[in-house]
Formats: sequence, structure tokens, C-alpha cells
Amino acid sequence: MTSLALLCLALTLAPAAFAAETPEARVPRDSLLYVGQLTDVDRVHRAFTIETAAGPETFLCLEDAVVIGAGIELGFEALAVGQRVAVEAIQDGSSQLALTVEIVGPDGIAAPLDVPRPAAALTITAVDVDGGRLHVKSLGGPLFYHVTTDTRIERDGVPIGLADLSIGERVVIAADETRPGSWTARSVSVLVPEPTPADAPDRGAVS
Repeated sequence: MTSLALLCLALTLAPAAFAAETPEARVPRDSLLYVGQLTDVDRVHRAFTIETAAGPETFLCLEDAVVIGAGIELGFEALAVGQRVAVEAIQDGSSQLALTVEIVGPDGIAAPLDVPRPAAALTITAVDVDGGRLHVKSLGGPLFYHVTTDTRIERDGVPIGLADLSIGERVVIAADETRPGSWTARSVSVLVPEPTPADAPDRGAVS
């Protein structure tokens, strides 16, 4: 029996397994990022397989998974064999559950995907100081980066620590893929918003 057939069987049993779960119970935990070309799409069981540099990987796509293309939320039906995709997934027993799928190239696209995009601003969704991880969200879905003592973090040019970052802040991250799907940040730069006219001092005011 192929791995795709086994995953299809797991999806058949999935409703009972997830019936008692709350949305909070499915918050991304130790998610990994996979990049590869779609080689098989099973629309009946919402499963798909991609060919990565390390070999084939098969995923189940739950109803609440997000599929994105060109920055627009699409749907599972938009996936097609030959597309190049970036998949964020978590391991659930013997199955890999896709959380987000971003279509990053059409048929024939074989160039390496530049992840993360250096110019892209990301929004912080969680700061795990004890675990040394920074969770962010981009157009491609939620991601996380490992932060080490070598990671340079700064706000407005001033060095700060991981604990000084706040949820909701926008950052630009330069990172290295230390192993497939695992990214370690070299630098984290906080984008300081420009003051609005309402925030600027009224130079015409008379004290």
C-alpha cells in the first residue's frame, strides 16, 4: 500500500479524531516548511504529494487549511500537478497535516524558492523567549524562526533582545535554512512606523 493510500485512509478516520479538538488545539506546533513540485493531487481525500530536494512528501489538507496564490486566498481546487508550492505542515501521528500551501510557481518552474523573501515585512504573532523562537505571519501563512545568541536584533538601529519584541510588530528577517524546513534568523530588524501628523508636535501652538 502506497504512502498516499495510507494517508487517504487516515483522512477517512480523521473526523472522529478531530471532533473533540478546539481551534486552539490545532495551533501550529513545531511546524516545518517544505518546498517542492506537486506530483499528485487527490481531490477526493484532499491529499497531495510534492517532490522535495530530500524526496517525496505527502500531506493531508484539512478544511481549514489555507491555500494561497499570488497573495490571494484560493482553495484546494487551485492545486495542480506541476505547480511549485511551499507547504507549512505539522506531524500528527503518521500523517503530515498541511496548515498553509502557497503556490509559488507554474508548470516547469524549477528554480530554488527564495524563502524567506528578504524584502518582505512579517508580523510577529508570538515570542517564545524560553524556546528561542519567533513566530510570524506573512502572505504565505504563519512561520517561525529559531533565534540564537548570534542573531542580531535591533529596533531603530539599537540592539535589543528577543524579550523586547512585541506581538504585532512588523519585522524584516534574514535567515538561513539550517535543515530542511528549519530556519535560523541571522538578523531581525523591527520596522518603526513613521509618526502620523496627529503624533507630530504642533509647532504653531502657543503655550
